Amino acid sequence: MRRDKIYIQLHLIKGLKDAGRRHA
Repeated sequence: MRRDKIYIQLHLIKGLKDAGRRHA
């Protein structure tokens, strides 16, 4: 298991949520 993948996925999800909140 690679922690890098999990970290990247978490970062992507956080970024998407942030973008959605900023857009709204």
